[in-house]
Amino acid sequence: EGGTYTKNAFIAEKPLLDAARSKFPGHKFNLVFISDGIPETQEANQVCDGGSGPDSRYCTVKPNNQPGCRCFDPSQDPNSIATEIKNSGVRIFSIGYIHDEDTKFQDDLTTLMTNVASSPDDFYQAPISNQITNILQQISTKICKEES
Repeated sequence: EGGTYTKNAFIAEKPLLDAARSKFPGHKFNLVFISDGIPETQEANQVCDGGSGPDSRYCTVKPNNQPGCRCFDPSQDPNSIATEIKNSGVRIFSIGYIHDEDTKFQDDLTTLMTNVASSPDDFYQAPISNQITNILQQISTKICKEES
């Protein structure tokens, strides 16, 4: 009910990665970011009804006849902090679940998840939840091949 504060998650993660890099210099670090939906905030969802409405680019009605809106909140785009993390030498893999309720936002969400990843090849789309094991295996293989 509180939203998906994607940028805040990256902000919280950055000092942890910085500390780990200081504690283990010379080691390579990877971050696997998994998201099951749009970056949304309770605040953006609440102002949607009186603001831009459900027909805007970033808002839609909630699924299953729930009252109110569901909004892609650009203020929670994690790209700037993800870029700082990548520039510090951490490789970011991203896995995005695109649910039916996010179809309207599919292009924006795919762009966001691709931009957060270290490269387009480090982004994985997982529309079916049972694909996660295979995707994590692919990521593990990439990491191990680079280490050898």
